[in-house]
Amino acid sequence: MLRTLFDRAALPSERIVFVHARLRNIHAATKTSYAQLTAELIDCLWAIRPTTILVPAYTINTFMLGRVFHRCFSHSEVGRFSEEVRVSGSCWRSPDPMYSVLDLGNYLQQQPHISYARTFGSDSLFEHLHQQDALIINVDIDGFLSTQVHCVELSHQVDYRFEKTFSGIVFNDEQNWHRVDYQAFVRNMREDFSQYPPYNRRRRTEHLRAQAVLHTTSLDGIELSWIGAQDFRQQIDTALSGNPRFLVD
Repeated sequence: MLRTLFDRAALPSERIVFVHARLRNIHAATKTSYAQLTAELIDCLWAIRPTTILVPAYTINTFMLGRVFHRCFSHSEVGRFSEEVRVSGSCWRSPDPMYSVLDLGNYLQQQPHISYARTFGSDSLFEHLHQQDALIINVDIDGFLSTQVHCVELSHQVDYRFEKTFSGIVFNDEQNWHRVDYQAFVRNMREDFSQYPPYNRRRRTEHLRAQAVLHTTSLDGIELSWIGAQDFRQQIDTALSGNPRFLVD
């Protein structure tokens, strides 16, 4: 299923790939193990000859609440695919305590100018991904998902997110650690730790499709969507210029 889906998608090559994937429905349809599906998905991504493959392994709530991030042991909060990649041990994990990514091609280690002391803004990872026009891929995600959206929100100074510093500890391995004062860009949080206002990803997705910049392929109810980081930012920037709360309910 995955190989056919990727063949039909005709993805561009030689780009940084940033992938958000959900495996639950594919697992239910194929009865293939999560570990095997993860390996097959990664093989499909390497087949398009990317510069590298980046997988989010975010620990946003974990660090906000506990103020400790361990690059070896902190579990990913963003799904089974991400966690399967993490536990495989075959990748480098960035030292960002809230928005760490798994780098399967050892690319980021060769980019010393990237700062992991803040999530967004100049010298951040996500600014670098914009400059390099990274390829953002969603596999079986409801409503197109991209962390790049927060870069645009920051540039527009939206009224529902704000910058806040979180002090804590980052463990690089079992013995070495350092203190951080990390600048995050967050929403308000309720007592049950849910954040608000909620995002309307379907509105975002419909807008990107209407502008003909979001490419989508489907097979047996499973969708693969992709867009370049620069096209994404340009279209979200236009939408926010017309309506500062376009992205949220």
